[in-house]
Amino acid sequence: MTTWTFKAILAGLALIVLAGCTEDFATLGKTGAGNQNTTVVMGGGRVALRAPPGFCIDPASVTKSGRDGFAMLARCNRLSPETAIATLSGQSPAVVTVSTKPWTLGDQPITATTIADAYPQGMVIEQRNGPVVPMVKARGGAPERSGLGKVHWRSAFVVNDQLVVLGLFAPENSRAVGATGASLLGQLAQRTMSASRQIAVPIAATAAKE
Repeated sequence: MTTWTFKAILAGLALIVLAGCTEDFATLGKTGAGNQNTTVVMGGGRVALRAPPGFCIDPASVTKSGRDGFAMLARCNRLSPETAIATLSGQSPAVVTVSTKPWTLGDQPITATTIADAYPQGMVIEQRNGPVVPMVKARGGAPERSGLGKVHWRSAFVVNDQLVVLGLFAPENSRAVGATGASLLGQLAQRTMSASRQIAVPIAATAAKE
């Protein structure tokens, strides 16, 4: 991998990986428990975000602008205005964030090291390459007012020429900052990649006509 390509990968990842510093968790649950979406199409029709079992996408959090997009997920029974994120301490992951943007670097692979290098020195606690997608556990990225801890998981993958970056934030001492959270991100990534590949054929057909 050339130096300029590696720097471009880091620049693209850093913009989203470190966007956790500005992720607005205050919108979570604003639409009430009745709006329980488990799938949403993002990235200009290239990414089919599909929630893992028991989790829902909060419609109030979804933003789309061309091929850029953002969404948040939580347990379906937690998507209500009456539920405070802070009460989830010790339970399953409080919030999962998903960001996507165009990927223009071809087949260049994303690894745990690639993601880790997008963080400032000393923030990464752990790196994992697989079994589904690479991910890191790191410090920083959650606003204090949200009730979420600073330790979180972050993963990234490419599907249909879209970079998809996942973040998992939970209260301090939650099981989600351990293997439980890593497993959940793996499930989300696997379901999203599978669903997205199903819409890849129509995308290819449209591109061929252009």
